[in-house]
Amino acid sequence: MLSQWAKAVGLTINEATAYNTNTMDAHRMVQWAKATYHDSKLIENLADDLFYAYFTENKELADHKVLLDVAKKNKLDTEEVKKILDSNAYKDVVMQEEADLEVAELNLYHTF
Repeated sequence: MLSQWAKAVGLTINEATAYNTNTMDAHRMVQWAKATYHDSKLIENLADDLFYAYFTENKELADHKVLLDVAKKNKLDTEEVKKILDSNAYKDVVMQEEADLEVAELNLYHTF
């Protein structure tokens, strides 16, 4: 179903072979990039490349090498990215964003 929808809009999603992976580090990298670069187009490209790596290439987003390759492709400071990935930096930001989205979703359901 998802693959068919994606194909209709020009995307390739190989959901049958995709890893079930922890994406926390990918989210932390994106949050760091947002805070560091303040460039919405860069963040959009970074997110697109992460989605492509995961859904089309079936790469495991918990693998720091995969994340560093995506960071390099987007011309991020890979030494800084490595430091972020080797720490817990931005985990609180990701967790807060998730909590905010859950609250927003609950509020949405309460309006109907």
